[in-house]
Amino acid sequence: MPLEIQTIYNAATLNDRYREKLNSLKNDRKTQNINVYSIWSMDTSTNMQNRNVLDNINEDINDSLQIYERENDYSKPRGYNIAYSS
Repeated sequence: MPLEIQTIYNAATLNDRYREKLNSLKNDRKTQNINVYSIWSMDTSTNMQNRNVLDNINEDINDSLQIYERENDYSKPRGYNIAYSS
């Protein structure tokens, strides 16, 4: 696996751990008496942030895969058809 893709995968894994931590904090706060609006705003803001992060990771993975495929295409031997005149 290319280093760029491995780095992006690691970032996605760390993001899942961060998301779990946020969810546990939200559950703790829900047990306290917090008004409904603050819970709703916190949920929507974290969902939007997570969605943006995942979209960026997907774009980076796609870009890295395209670069990796281009590099592999350049490494293949070319079959040139050269016309010889006799």
